[in-house]
Amino acid sequence: MRFGDAALKETLRGYVEHYNTNIAPILQQLEPFDFEKLSGRTFKIIRLKYKHRETLKSVKIPSCVTVIGEEAFSYSELTSITIPDTVTSIGHSAFAGCKQLTRATIGNGIREISNCLFKYCDKLTTIDIPYGVRSIGNSAFCMCENLASVFIPGSVTHINNCAFEYCTALREISLPRSVVQLG
Repeated sequence: MRFGDAALKETLRGYVEHYNTNIAPILQQLEPFDFEKLSGRTFKIIRLKYKHRETLKSVKIPSCVTVIGEEAFSYSELTSITIPDTVTSIGHSAFAGCKQLTRATIGNGIREISNCLFKYCDKLTTIDIPYGVRSIGNSAFCMCENLASVFIPGSVTHINNCAFEYCTALREISLPRSVVQLG
């Protein structure tokens, strides 16, 4: 079920009664996003609301979020993003085209760096992929022209096609022995 500003209070009334909780802090954290309730107290971010695409610079994803949808933040003016351990899935191109993004902190819940996740993030200079990630998708960091350093943990077994294509500043990358497929 998707939530918009108009129907939000009415839709969540049953949620508040069912879980006997104060939903206000959760709603305040989710205000900049269009979101979907998944189960229990977990949510999926569908996208950054249009009114925040140019003004919101730094985002710390709330711990009640477990999924970030496809293209959720793409082509916004974000400069930094912090993704908590509770997030287990990030859709393709979620941060693609965030040309001002300089820092991305990815939590330990992620098992896959999806296709085109940070494609065209020109100002991203370093990325530490958390332990537990098993694969890096096609073009995940393609065209990150200032990406100079990448740490790839021993849990990664697959690095797919063009994952680091046109990363012309890339000077340091750790390639663990666990990698069995290099696209």
